[in-house]
Amino acid sequence: MHIEEHVHDDGVVWVVCGRLTEQAGEALARAWDHALQFGCRRIVIDLGGVSMIDAGGLGSLVTLYGACAAHLIALCLARVPGRVRRLLSLTQLTRFLPIVDSVQEARLPSCGGGIPRTGKPPPQLAAC
Repeated sequence: MHIEEHVHDDGVVWVVCGRLTEQAGEALARAWDHALQFGCRRIVIDLGGVSMIDAGGLGSLVTLYGACAAHLIALCLARVPGRVRRLLSLTQLTRFLPIVDSVQEARLPSCGGGIPRTGKPPPQLAAC
């Protein structure tokens, strides 16, 4: 799995490519640590490049959701492929993980709880 981070004034967009598995959780944890360190208030995960997700990948998303909720950080999933979207729906994760069609829509205040913006964006994390 590969995560590319794009910093915006209201948080970060993580573009995820490849297979979202339990091992991918480590990369998500590193990206989370970076976002938390610099005070991000919104995380958008662009899953358009994800080819497969397994139980470990689902668990990583649930863990990330819990961490975001605990720190009042808005979380939203964007460009979720059909097979991944169906799996999220079957496991009822769509009840608390907002899914939208575009990154632009995910960056709207109405997505992910509308957590307010902060001041300066964090420095850009180098792509994996």
